[in-house]
Amino acid sequence: MIDLRRLLGRLRTGQQDLPVRTLLMLFALAITTPILVTGATILWRAGTVERELLNERSLQVVRTIANDVDSELGKMITMGRTLASSVSLSERGLQRFQNRAKQALVGSPYYIVLVDHRKGQQLANTRATHLGRTLPRVQRLDLFQRAAKTRKPVISDLQMSSADSIPVLGVVVPVVRSGRVTSVLAIAVPATHFLEILRRAPLPEGWQSGIAGTDNRIIARLRDHAAYVGKVLPQGSARPVSDTGSTLVSIEAIAGYEVMRAFTRSRISNWMVAAWVPSDSVRWPRWKSWMMFLAGAIAVIGLSLLLALAFGRQIAGPIEMVADSARNFGKGQLPIRVNSALKEANEVARALRLASIERNRSERSNAQLAAIVASSADAMLSVDHTGAIQSWNAAAGRLTGFGPDEAQRRTLVSLFAPVSQDDIEAALEDVRNGETRMLEGCVKTASDDEIDVEVTLAPLRSPTGDIAGASLIIDDIRERKRHERHLFYVMRELSHRSKNLLAVVQAVARRTAAQASDLDDYQKRFNGRIQGLARSHEVLIRHDWRGVEMQGLAKAQLGWLGNDLQRVEFTGPDLLLAPEAAQNLGMVFHELATNALKYGALSVAEGRVAISWKLAPTKPPQGNGEAPAEAPPEHARDIVIQWREKGGPEVRRPQKTGFGRIVVTQMIEAALSAQVNLRHHKAGLTWSARIPDRYLVEGDEPVAPTQPYQTSLGG
Repeated sequence: MIDLRRLLGRLRTGQQDLPVRTLLMLFALAITTPILVTGATILWRAGTVERELLNERSLQVVRTIANDVDSELGKMITMGRTLASSVSLSERGLQRFQNRAKQALVGSPYYIVLVDHRKGQQLANTRATHLGRTLPRVQRLDLFQRAAKTRKPVISDLQMSSADSIPVLGVVVPVVRSGRVTSVLAIAVPATHFLEILRRAPLPEGWQSGIAGTDNRIIARLRDHAAYVGKVLPQGSARPVSDTGSTLVSIEAIAGYEVMRAFTRSRISNWMVAAWVPSDSVRWPRWKSWMMFLAGAIAVIGLSLLLALAFGRQIAGPIEMVADSARNFGKGQLPIRVNSALKEANEVARALRLASIERNRSERSNAQLAAIVASSADAMLSVDHTGAIQSWNAAAGRLTGFGPDEAQRRTLVSLFAPVSQDDIEAALEDVRNGETRMLEGCVKTASDDEIDVEVTLAPLRSPTGDIAGASLIIDDIRERKRHERHLFYVMRELSHRSKNLLAVVQAVARRTAAQASDLDDYQKRFNGRIQGLARSHEVLIRHDWRGVEMQGLAKAQLGWLGNDLQRVEFTGPDLLLAPEAAQNLGMVFHELATNALKYGALSVAEGRVAISWKLAPTKPPQGNGEAPAEAPPEHARDIVIQWREKGGPEVRRPQKTGFGRIVVTQMIEAALSAQVNLRHHKAGLTWSARIPDRYLVEGDEPVAPTQPYQTSLGG
């Protein structure tokens, strides 16, 4: 910092000379700067207060919406508990209960379902006119069983009603009689009911609001509700919030633009309630104020400088002469002599002439080398005879993270990792003896990272020819090292997978030859199986051998069916199979499809094939009669896959076991620890397998479902 008092004292005594134009400009800036700083502080504080007020108002609105949501859910829970305690809830009184409930709900958006939680059978439904076994079973029995187990109400997230395909939500309440849960009661309401809550909220102008469930799916949205209901929030929007907390953040909205959002959680359901506005709507007024302030500041500073220039015009003659001398100095020419009554001009001109003479002596020898070192992309530095760093270019700073001042306080050896320090010491000793050395090592950066480098050390000589130190060029070879490691891994992986693939091909060839009737039959079967194996490998390669989606694998293996593929139905969640599971299941799908086209459902026009898969709890393995089977671990799951044919010719059990049967049974059992069931029903062949879920690969991001959502409320 400049000591102004000392500076003024030196100017007063003649010990310090400054140009007049500079003094005038500093004087103008000294007047305008405090004013501008004060104005900026006031403007910044006003913006902060405005943002705090907006924050508080928006948070109050979302808390109000959340309270209204809790109030509505509380009313539904109270209604459910009241109905659950009705004496009409018995087998003889169900019709009376249903009739009374229908009358009570006339004009109301709610409807009621009574379910046997043990079997999932609907016992009563206010949307139905009949009772008993003719009502459909509920599809998500877990909600009802959880309510029965905990004996507490359970709130569902957004579901799609199977009756009229509208989004609904509900509350599930257990019916307890004599200390025992006899059934479960569900109260459902369309999602549009919560849209009315959003419409009643006193939002600030331009703001929107919405509600999302615990699964991050939109339940209600004030604007474009129909277009957005059921969609999954973007990853940044679904950030967790504490049950009692709320905050205002800037995020990427589901519509693809950045918004300012206030949000909180429902105390009862843990749903997220949010209100948002496009960020530009909030920022633009502040930006406009700052732009106007900036324009005014520029105008004030410009006017001050113009006044300073105007006042200094009368004494600028000698200063201009000094400026001409400085320009000559910059061009490498000898500055002109200045003889004037202005002391500042005379002293600066004399200093420029002396500096120009001295600079010309050294620049001729150093300019080219300095330019090369400064602009080099390679890290370059020099050390003295003790190993202390003397110079340091920008590339060295970028490589290590040390600034020039910090680097010059270090020694060369301390710059390297411990594993390389002995080699550097030995190389420095060789350089002191006049040798040039090249070696590889590890540099330790300012962040304690270690970087693989290649170092070239050469002697640095003084004007007298003595070795005064060493010059170093350090090349970053991390990319080369990564390529070397990657090449090693690729070659090892290629060898491993090639051996595995050749073993599979050999086994297929041997088994096919054993079953083929002649050479043409062998060639046709072998080519088909090799092509099926190739299709599995092609899908794996497209996914970098990390895993394959179940549906993608099945469609790839059945793609050769052409138009017959339209007669195949695929049903199941998005599952990512491990490579070994994909390879073996691909062969199974190929064998089943080939059999269906030759002898099964796809051999006739009316035939159909249904392929389904799901995740299910692991069943205990069957004992061998000598010792009980070991129970599976808690929460263990299986991948349950089923191939079911219908509408084809009558199925007869084959008299002999072919290679295809071995593939779909013995091979899959041995390769994937599967439990396989192959049945030859007259109506059509059925194949199913249970495979441990360790053959699944967990994805990094959730995948949107491909099938419509089904309600668990029996609507």
